[in-house]
Amino acid sequence: MRNSLLYVVVALCLTATGTSFAQSVERIAQAAINAKGKDCPNVTAVKAVGKTETGTTIVAAACSNGQRHVLKLLPNDTLEYVSTCAVFESKSKVKCF
Repeated sequence: MRNSLLYVVVALCLTATGTSFAQSVERIAQAAINAKGKDCPNVTAVKAVGKTETGTTIVAAACSNGQRHVLKLLPNDTLEYVSTCAVFESKSKVKCF
């Protein structure tokens, strides 16, 4: 349910731009990861993993090089880098994938 909700939200945001939905979620996640200085050649999977105390959706992104990262879906429909999945999993006890 959470994962499908994320895709619905992102799809609605991207519809206005005419961007291909399936590729765009991964590209947006990749851009957010790379902007933080992390190496992510391609995002191969995106999964909702929870919400913050204020209701912000948290998503995990898997990269083609094996790295995994956590991002927040912000109210302005952008993704913000949070941490690696290893750090997130150790602090939250929630698995990314």
